[in-house]
Amino acid sequence: KRFLKVISFNNIYNIIKQTYLKSIYNTAFGLINNKKLEGF
Repeated sequence: KRFLKVISFNNIYNIIKQTYLKSIYNTAFGLINNKKLEGF
């Protein structure tokens, strides 16, 4: 049972990490696109 808890915690951590990185990437990408549009 203890081992299963560790596995589930790792899965949750990975999911949070992936969504967090995706949101950061999307925000940064959006800012870059906005600056390019304003430049032209």
